[in-house]
Amino acid sequence: MGEDISEYESIWGYSLGETEPRIPIYKYPEYNFKVTEEITDLEI
Repeated sequence: MGEDISEYESIWGYSLGETEPRIPIYKYPEYNFKVTEEITDLEI
């Protein structure tokens, strides 16, 4: 599959934080509203 086996020799290979590019089906459009920081459904 073209994997680099040396990445699996230690747990540190996973800490690089490298990921595959996101496919277009997961690129969502921007929302047409803004989220507020006010919590409207919480009673204390």
